[in-house]
Amino acid sequence: TPCQCGRGLPILERVAGLKTEAFRTITGALVPSDFFNSIFEVITRNAACAKIQLVQKTCELVEVRTVLMLGRALTDAAKEEVRSRTRAVLGSGCRVEFVTVQDIPTDGSGRYSFTLSQLP
Repeated sequence: TPCQCGRGLPILERVAGLKTEAFRTITGALVPSDFFNSIFEVITRNAACAKIQLVQKTCELVEVRTVLMLGRALTDAAKEEVRSRTRAVLGSGCRVEFVTVQDIPTDGSGRYSFTLSQLP
């Protein structure tokens, strides 16, 4: 259907693309998902994960979901660096828990989100 503004161009039915989510600090400040690229670099350097996802469960809890490659594990040093970088931006009281999962589900386009906020 044409746009009501009179330009003659059709209105887009939907816009599809990669969805990124911001995390929230305990004070309410938003942290863009781009910040977490440095965390993915830490885990990638460790060369243990096939997939990674950071999930903000609450303002005080971030879950790092990892799909490990066969026979690999994240080093304690990599985990501590991820905790340190996350706490530097979300607050020193933020808990960072690591969970090994079998898979990280994809969306309809076949992609999965690197960051996911479960906050309301």
